[in-house]
Amino acid sequence: INHRLSYNDTSVWPNDPMHVFCSWYYDAEESYDRYASYFPPSLPFPLPDPNTMTIASVSSSNCPSVRNVLLKGISEDGLVFFTNYNSRKGKELQSNPNVAVCFYWKALERQVRVEGVIERLDSSLSTAYYHERPLASQISARLSPQSSVIDSHDSLVIQYVQYVVNLSQKFQSNNNTDITINNHGEEKEENYALMSHERLQEKYEEALSKIQDYEKSHDSLVEIGRPDHWGGFLI
Repeated sequence: INHRLSYNDTSVWPNDPMHVFCSWYYDAEESYDRYASYFPPSLPFPLPDPNTMTIASVSSSNCPSVRNVLLKGISEDGLVFFTNYNSRKGKELQSNPNVAVCFYWKALERQVRVEGVIERLDSSLSTAYYHERPLASQISARLSPQSSVIDSHDSLVIQYVQYVVNLSQKFQSNNNTDITINNHGEEKEENYALMSHERLQEKYEEALSKIQDYEKSHDSLVEIGRPDHWGGFLI
C-alpha cells in the first residue's frame, strides 16, 4: 500500500494537523516493528527509532544548534520529551521558548516539521516518568553533566559505579573509597580511581545484584529522587 498517495489529496486530510501527525507516527512505529522483525538481535538495526526527532534551539547570540532527542508523549496539548535542564539545549530552550523539530521516517519517505512554543512539563509528570525508567537510566540522568566538559570517561564510570555501590549499601559517601576485608581479616580501603575496569565491573555487578535481590524480596522497585536539573518539556 502506498500510504503517501492517500495524503496527496488534501481534501481528505482532517482539519487538525495533529491527527495527520499521529496517523503518520503510528505508521512509522508499525513500519519500524515490521522491518525490525526481519533482523536478528545480533545485528544492528539500520533504522532510527520512529520517535527520534531533531530539535533546534537558538543561543542568546542567535547561534542555532541542533540535536536528536526522543519523543515520549503525544497529547492534545502537544509533544513531550525529557532532558537535562542544565544542558545547552535546556538552557537555550528556556531562554528562547520558540522551537522547531523535525521527524524523518526514511522507510516511509515522509518527514514532519513542527514549530511551536516550549514550556517545562509539570514537575509531577516529570517525576512520574522518571520513576518509570530503568534504575540505570535514573542514575545516568542524575549523574550525567550534559554539555559540560568532563575530566575523562573513566571519571564518569567511577562516579557511576560508586553511586550504585553506595545505593546498594543504603547510604551515600562523599569520598572515593570503599571498605573491604583482606585475607587477614583486617579492613582496608579500596580506591576507585586505582581500580581496573574489570574490578569496577565486578563491583558494579555485585552492587546491582544486591539491589535486585532487595527489589525481589520487597516486591518493589528501588527509586531514587528525580534531580531538579532533569525533567520534561512540552512543545
